Amino acid sequence: MSRQLFRWIYLGFNLKRWVVLFLVAAGIAGLGIAYLLRAAYLAISFPDEIYWVTLQFIPRWLRGLLFLLTAVSLAGLSGWKLRTWVVHVAGREPTDQIDVISTAYRNLRLSRGPNVVVIGGGTGLANILRSLKEITANISAIVTVADDGGSSGRLRRDLGVIPPGDIRNCIAALAEDESLVTQLFRYRFEHIEGNSISGHSFGNLFLTAMAEVSGGMEAAIDETCRVLQVNGRIIPASLDDVTLVGMFDGDIEIRGESEISNQGYPPKWVSLSPDTIEANPKALRAISEADLILIGPGSLYTSIIPNILVPGISEAIEASSAPRVFVVNVATQYGETNGYSAARHYEVLRSHASCEELATVVLANCNLSSESFPAEWRSQPVLADAEADYGSAKLIRSNLVDETRRYRHDGAKVLKSAMQIFLKNQ
Repeated sequence: MSRQLFRWIYLGFNLKRWVVLFLVAAGIAGLGIAYLLRAAYLAISFPDEIYWVTLQFIPRWLRGLLFLLTAVSLAGLSGWKLRTWVVHVAGREPTDQIDVISTAYRNLRLSRGPNVVVIGGGTGLANILRSLKEITANISAIVTVADDGGSSGRLRRDLGVIPPGDIRNCIAALAEDESLVTQLFRYRFEHIEGNSISGHSFGNLFLTAMAEVSGGMEAAIDETCRVLQVNGRIIPASLDDVTLVGMFDGDIEIRGESEISNQGYPPKWVSLSPDTIEANPKALRAISEADLILIGPGSLYTSIIPNILVPGISEAIEASSAPRVFVVNVATQYGETNGYSAARHYEVLRSHASCEELATVVLANCNLSSESFPAEWRSQPVLADAEADYGSAKLIRSNLVDETRRYRHDGAKVLKSAMQIFLKNQ
């Protein structure tokens, strides 16, 4: 028997108490039956055959031991068959014993993890979620709804739906079978002249169709997460139709997230249009219940700030008693943060928020490469000067970079640092 079976009796597994209760109930039932049999034995004259059936020709202690061993054997057989049936219904092979037990124990451990809210969008958010699901199942990803480029933008203009691109990436990152779901959701139909689905990703079309069937994008997200066994919640920051507006030098106004990042240099200011939009109540509730809030990483002006600009979001973040960690990008992004330092990232974020202090911690990378980035990246490492102004937030520098792609975070490293911050605040 594999030692993995002993995981069933680990502390906190909530199984031992019910096993003990069942054994107590069985013992009481056996005692009751014994009293009834004794009363019947004294009051009723049984035929001679009962003498042989009840093994009265051997000592009573040996009879008791034989009956006890028989009962234990039958109980073990029934328990094994019950387990086989449960495994079969769950869609796993009956021989896959270790996997089932390990999965059950893992799910229990993750269900007791902290409530973590991650705010952002794009590949940065998905990268963090991919590592976060190994720590806790209590995840709320609050995503921007200002995307207007590519497949998401076309679906938004043609059908009036919330842009599904960032939502799709989060679902793929948090799905149980991530490799298959990611491959499927990222599949993009070839560009064919006159083809209406040309250039669309399957994931975007799936979510849009689910929204039509289920009555809205929120319901579509919930149903998709249920079907794909997503470990967490994906929450749009707002359910309204939102356009990101950038103001550049010379009072030039650029509308649309994709156009803002295509200008080649950062805007002076961004805002949302219309200014009457409302925050998603689920997003506000998730923030208020969070044990840890992570802001970023991601594109500063087009992924992170659009969430902060939604009325009520930044106020809810500031009102939270949980650690609030702004995860600074490890590299600058051409067209958005050219030449920005960690302090400049946070300064821009704070200036767009409807509160004085958004974060309690600014988490920045300290593992800087001695070599320059390739010219085609059009990017430089983000420097974090300890003497710069971070308001009331505490600067923490740690090794956060992905060694193979130094313009991106290593999700596991980010979560290790974030969890250390969380534990120090307990």
